[in-house]
Amino acid sequence: MKISLGMPAYNESQRIADTIRCVLAQSLFRDPPANIECVELVIVPNGCTDATAEVAQNTLDEALPALTHGKVSARVEVIAQAGKSNAWNHFVHSFSRQDADVVFLLDSDVLFTPDRCFEMLLEKLGESPQAHAVVGRPMKDIALKKRKSLFDRISLLGSAANDQDHPAIAGSLYAVRGEIIRRIWMPRGLLVEDGFVRAMLITNFFTNSNYSAQYDRIVRADGAHQVFEAVRNPLGIFKHSRRLLVGVRINACIYDKLWHLPKGEDAGSWCQRRNEENPDWLRDLVREKIKSLGFWVMPDGLVFRRFRELREKPLARAIRSFFLAIFAFPFETAVLWSANRAVRRGEFRW
Repeated sequence: MKISLGMPAYNESQRIADTIRCVLAQSLFRDPPANIECVELVIVPNGCTDATAEVAQNTLDEALPALTHGKVSARVEVIAQAGKSNAWNHFVHSFSRQDADVVFLLDSDVLFTPDRCFEMLLEKLGESPQAHAVVGRPMKDIALKKRKSLFDRISLLGSAANDQDHPAIAGSLYAVRGEIIRRIWMPRGLLVEDGFVRAMLITNFFTNSNYSAQYDRIVRADGAHQVFEAVRNPLGIFKHSRRLLVGVRINACIYDKLWHLPKGEDAGSWCQRRNEENPDWLRDLVREKIKSLGFWVMPDGLVFRRFRELREKPLARAIRSFFLAIFAFPFETAVLWSANRAVRRGEFRW
């Protein structure tokens, strides 16, 4: 089995060294199983204005000599244009091994636990023949604190309430079968690329005639975690939440288009062709769609989403989530209004 891991990076000179060391300390790199032929790590600094590329290369130079079994390779591939979706396309379709059986995507500012985290994902994918992808379970770093503040506890409670029955894809760690991921092309300028990957997989590339979702295409290795730095102030949470909502609206415009492609048109190939024909096609598509919607452009139902989801939860969990929904309602409504304004103004990146 051949494995390729990609790590897009933008201005992460302060944190990327720790992430690289954590990756190379994984059992998949230190002592690969017998069925692993080769493992490669490709770091993709994109549009960086700091020393991300230099720090990444220096870290590899220091750490790689300790891996003496000969199955591991690692390198840095720098691209001038910033943007995770652009870096994603370069890695998947140019930098990674095009014969890789499984392709991983990792963030450059997270840590992974336990040291068998990557192997656990591969094992779960191997025992799930219907699945195209496998994910870990994101964990906020504050979950590891011995003494948690009130803000920490509220933040963790919110994460627990957002946990979904059907695994989502978090861009910080996921793996996809090679022949599947190479069918996907990211629209240039996409904000929420992990949601786009998930949509492509569970809709069989937008070919399910009944619009139903095949959630079993994505499985989760519950014991595998990617630990990320939690946002520690309300303003940061506000900006992060707004960005995600803008991404949801943009993705919804793309999905509507992909559902209505001519019969036989492949969604991945269509996105590739549009990227080549017009680098700004995504912005043009969203603007055209938004013009037809009037004042309110966000998807219906987001304001009362938490309250609707209570009906699907066990009683004890529903009661706990009800109080969180009441507490979060004013804040989330403000975020939604701000996101609606940003989309109407065409503020798709910041």
